[in-house]
Amino acid sequence: MIFSDEVWLIILENLSIPELVKLRLVSHCFKELAEYVLKRHPGWEDLAKKNMQIEWLEDVMVKACPYDLISHQNEIHDPALWRKTYLSYINWQKILVKADVTFNKVPPSNFGYIVYTTTFDKYLLLVFGNNVIEIYTFVDDDPFRLLFKFQMNNYVPQAEFWQSNGDLLVVFQDRDSNLTFWDINKKIKITNNGCSSTRISRNGCRDFCIGENNGIITSFERDGNIISPGQSINLKLTEDQEVLIHTVHTNYLSILVYVHNAVILYNYKVMINNGMVAGFQFIDTTGPMRLIHPLNKWANFTILNTDYLYVTNDFNGFATNYHLEDHDLIHFYTPSRWGNVMSAAMHAHLVILGCQNGSIRLFSIEDTSEMMALYGDPANILYSRNIRTIKASNRPIFYLNFWEFEDKIFIVAVTDESIRLIKFV
Repeated sequence: MIFSDEVWLIILENLSIPELVKLRLVSHCFKELAEYVLKRHPGWEDLAKKNMQIEWLEDVMVKACPYDLISHQNEIHDPALWRKTYLSYINWQKILVKADVTFNKVPPSNFGYIVYTTTFDKYLLLVFGNNVIEIYTFVDDDPFRLLFKFQMNNYVPQAEFWQSNGDLLVVFQDRDSNLTFWDINKKIKITNNGCSSTRISRNGCRDFCIGENNGIITSFERDGNIISPGQSINLKLTEDQEVLIHTVHTNYLSILVYVHNAVILYNYKVMINNGMVAGFQFIDTTGPMRLIHPLNKWANFTILNTDYLYVTNDFNGFATNYHLEDHDLIHFYTPSRWGNVMSAAMHAHLVILGCQNGSIRLFSIEDTSEMMALYGDPANILYSRNIRTIKASNRPIFYLNFWEFEDKIFIVAVTDESIRLIKFV
């Protein structure tokens, strides 16, 4: 080279990300220097925010950087995290055209139905109806390598991963609201000081675990080898109100409450002091929002950031965006031509619908407001998109999830008798 590496670095630092990527591909001489600059390029944050709307960003970053995020970090400007986030988004968008391979697991019949599943990094957790919990990991192209098997004494409706100070825990909640905590890496049960909860914050916990019991929200925090209840807040619900789901997005807690065939959303800010939950600051409520149909046991609820809610229930989907003035859940998002939809999931501007006939429909949307117009598709939104259909099973798809680690991405599809992992290659 005519110039020294130091001079070339100064030159390369003035190039855009697309220019650096192209240079890295076409020039062997500049490959390492271009990669060095790409790792530190401040443009990754702008690139991610330009391609993804704000309500999608955190969920994508959580999947792409499972161990790197800190809940009490107010703003994230680390180029490495934004690079992972943007590349993860691009990778997920490619599933509309990538080839797929399906892995199938049929659990023993005495395990009962799969009642819950969740993922974190390279781990997949399944909860079965007959008090069995299994945790799998991906080893040598086998996504079902058994890591743990727990036989519980009581029915377990929910279990979640909890990433705490670099350690990965799993939290089990049984029918009697008792919580059990295991350290996956150390393979030990962690003592807890009277922790109980009817529900755990959905989609995993980071730094702290937040539970709910009879309208009381409580943080559970680890101090060495013991976990204890921390700060709490009482929602003061009436007898006819019930919490359906609560989720944490960065430092914001969203709680969905059911009352008289309607839902109310409560939003709180989680106050942090020295890495511990110091309290919950009320922000606002939205609702009551009237539901189109009464809820049944198969109803699925997902809160995307704190702004968007969608529900799948009785073969129909309905949704609202809290930025809109009309708070009624009057907008179907299930296109009638697709028949009965049992489940739905959203991630990285993708919508996935699980149908009663065992098929999965995948398509991309630019804005969550497009979900409002899908019923009947009067604007032909879907016809203008690349819609993909995958025949995952001959049984109804009751639950859908996304699984991502390293460079591997899967869709998790659960039926009443098996779990299908659809890998995109």
